[in-house]
Amino acid sequence: MLFIEVAMTTGALPKYDDNTDMLVFLKYYDPKNSLLSFVGHVMVNYQGPLRPYLSEMCRRAHIEPNTELLLFEAMAPDKVQEIPSKLLDKNVNACDVLSEVSDGAIIVFQRADLASNTQFAYPTALKYMEKLYNEIDIEAIDNNNDADTPPVTGRISQIWRLEEFLKWLGEQISYDWEMIQLWRTSPYNDKALGPVSFERSDQYRLVRDILGLIGALKHDPRRDRRYRIYYTKMPVRVDELDRRKQMKLQWMDSKMNVTEITVFPDKTGSVKTILDEVRKQVQLAEGGSGQLRMVFAGQSPHTLRVYSVLSTELSVTECAHKFANTSYTGRVEEIPLDQVSINTATEYLLPVGHFDKEPTRIFGVPFFIKVKQGESFSAVRDRIKKTLDVSDKEFEKYKFALVANNRVARYLDELSTSTVNLSELGHTHVTGVASQPWLGLDHMNKSRGARSGHTLEKAIVIHN
Repeated sequence: MLFIEVAMTTGALPKYDDNTDMLVFLKYYDPKNSLLSFVGHVMVNYQGPLRPYLSEMCRRAHIEPNTELLLFEAMAPDKVQEIPSKLLDKNVNACDVLSEVSDGAIIVFQRADLASNTQFAYPTALKYMEKLYNEIDIEAIDNNNDADTPPVTGRISQIWRLEEFLKWLGEQISYDWEMIQLWRTSPYNDKALGPVSFERSDQYRLVRDILGLIGALKHDPRRDRRYRIYYTKMPVRVDELDRRKQMKLQWMDSKMNVTEITVFPDKTGSVKTILDEVRKQVQLAEGGSGQLRMVFAGQSPHTLRVYSVLSTELSVTECAHKFANTSYTGRVEEIPLDQVSINTATEYLLPVGHFDKEPTRIFGVPFFIKVKQGESFSAVRDRIKKTLDVSDKEFEKYKFALVANNRVARYLDELSTSTVNLSELGHTHVTGVASQPWLGLDHMNKSRGARSGHTLEKAIVIHN
């Protein structure tokens, strides 16, 4: 490397002996203002002591000539060490004091009397330069891939404990820091590798640990790099994840819009526990019942039906077993006002679904409707139209069919005077939910080509 400097004097440059002299850059540290300043360079005879150069250092820093100084050698951004005062004596040569003499050196100096002042944030140059080295620029990114959430940028310390960083991040995003999960980041491509689980927090104690800044990949401030840290806003405390079960469910609102949500009920809980967790994440419609239920529902093209309402006493473990088959899931919804109370002797929750010509070509959002023994079919039909909120013109295209075992048992004539016969539905004699009769709405699938009639939002994926 070639250094070029314009001399500030009109006289000749000092003599230079390349056999004994070396270039030493000087930096002065002011603890009062936590300020490090470059004050030029000197040519040092490395076969002689350093003490004769102290007065020149004082002159460069504009302090009294005889001021006692502390000296430090800066060998690398992360390697700074104090030069003991006793090594400045006349009988110790500079080459025996400095670690690096082959290509010059950097000496940082300060007033010795200020080094013990505890009122200063960084009373010594060593502490200040450690702080400088550990400072990194970061951008914290929501790993939920929410385009509406801008990254959080700032300057932090790579040796912050994760708890310190989480508290800082929590303030930036106005979220409980104990409910923020951090992810490990690849030091090669800044991509998220995997979440830092609570039981592994001892392994990843510092910010630099989750960034992989160790060994040859350690932080180098000369690269002027901004690091990425990924986080996820959790609905529960991260330290509680071990005793909770992650469950991906569907949520259907009052407009029959279906989205996917992730909840973390206690592993020892029940459907009631799950519903309580869902309630924390959803917005209920005004004027509704305010009560939730979980429906066992299909989510594949061949199972897109509602089958049963799960008991609130069913355990979380049993629910997870039911949903192990990805063709099925749990759908949480607010109970319609007219379905809060069911008289099992005379009333029945009838599954309703959409199909296009063949009962195996199911689409749309299935739902339940309450029917009563002896109720006219026209009344049921009107209630379905109101539930679906479709126009008269569109509803005229709907044909109603009683479906069992993936076959149309019979089409229902809308002009007939037929009434509901619960025994015909056979709901007390079916061998399983798959063979349960349901009311099919036969009409054109306008979204044909899609996997199903509704679109699910992408869920948060957490790997414990």
